[in-house]
Amino acid sequence: MVSIKKTLGVSMLALALVLTGCTSTPEVEKEPAAVTEIAFPDSEAGTNSKWVVDQLNSDDIDPANWQEKLSDKLLEEMSAEELVKVLDEGLKPGAPYMLVSFSESGEQAVLGLMGADDAKRLLTLSFEKNGEISGIFYKNA
Repeated sequence: MVSIKKTLGVSMLALALVLTGCTSTPEVEKEPAAVTEIAFPDSEAGTNSKWVVDQLNSDDIDPANWQEKLSDKLLEEMSAEELVKVLDEGLKPGAPYMLVSFSESGEQAVLGLMGADDAKRLLTLSFEKNGEISGIFYKNA
């Protein structure tokens, strides 16, 4: 015959284990990883990409400046005013940006940008051979 004391002891142990499993450990708030700004490469894609980031970091994005930089191919899809509106709504709120990664291949560059809002975004730019922007795409990383 099992004693009441032994049954009570086992029950208390089981209860303690269940309660321990149910309590959550407070999460230690991690500090964000240090982000290092890098320089734009000394290449045509680097120079053109820097111009785009400078525009995003400016106080006001002027469609007239973009009109000169956009290829006819891109302007057939959307006007400089439409593009600036998209950039104002999508990227401008996170500015200013710093460059944290950069890769280029042919006429395309992929920029890793860290915004003032601590959000990382990837900006992909495509260029014509004459340096005009023929494509621009961004997403949160």
